[in-house]
Amino acid sequence: MNGTVVSYTVTSASGFLFFTQPTVSQQITSLETMLGTKLFERIPRKMIPTDDGKALYPRVVSSVNILKSTPIHIIEKETI
Repeated sequence: MNGTVVSYTVTSASGFLFFTQPTVSQQITSLETMLGTKLFERIPRKMIPTDDGKALYPRVVSSVNILKSTPIHIIEKETI
């Protein structure tokens, strides 16, 4: 989701995320189905975040940052 919100296109997001465009599209659709809401308005050559998508975005960024920092915390714990 992060790459799509930043780039506004699935094609750009797929390059940013190192996944194929169909994979990114499928993942977004799966997330929307799981949450029961649309996260993006799809218009030709662009995807615009809906209000729900905008509300979810900071939580996704926060979760990704926590996951990125987890190995650091594990390494620090092992060296203590």
